[in-house]
Amino acid sequence: MSDVRRMQVAGGEIAYSDQGDPEDPPIVLLHGSTASEGPWHDVRSMLSPWARVIAPQPRGDADASPRELADRVRDLLERLGVLRFAVAGEGDGGRVAQLLALDGGVDAMVLIGSPSLDDPDALSALEIPVLVALGEDDPELPATALAERFAEVLSMGSVALLPGRGHALFDEAPETVVPLVFQWLRSRYLKVSHAHEGGPVVVELGRRPREGT
Repeated sequence: MSDVRRMQVAGGEIAYSDQGDPEDPPIVLLHGSTASEGPWHDVRSMLSPWARVIAPQPRGDADASPRELADRVRDLLERLGVLRFAVAGEGDGGRVAQLLALDGGVDAMVLIGSPSLDDPDALSALEIPVLVALGEDDPELPATALAERFAEVLSMGSVALLPGRGHALFDEAPETVVPLVFQWLRSRYLKVSHAHEGGPVVVELGRRPREGT
């Protein structure tokens, strides 16, 4: 991770990057348990002219529970003076993102290739826009069932089930996932009008049709 900073928080030291104007709306990017900055690198670069982008570093936290990680991230954000923010989680980082959203202060959430919490019904209490992207052929997650469950419980959710894709969506479909996340956060969280450079990107989003409809 470039421009690494470190801060002592509850539970130990945490490394993170902090890019963009501190006065811009903050977006927190959470990696999976074993990932480096790779998955979010392009998204972070695209967002930093529009937002303050904070990316905690997960390495060294392999034994910490999602709850412990969420508490550490929250403590970091509070020490940085960030009380309201959007959060995006990739892989296991999505569990941490969901806990942060349930704890409050989150205005939008993105989940990429992420499992749900053990009690996904808890997410029905969220009244924030949520984007979920899953690979239909994910070998680690029951993607179709998970997509349907997210669509049922998220009152303001948009679900993208990408055909022919597996678990590492940023590696397998960067041309789809990177602009999708960027444009969604720009329109739903940053409230910037939708725009594309170099041609349109078309991704079908929405709830899967129920049988018989």
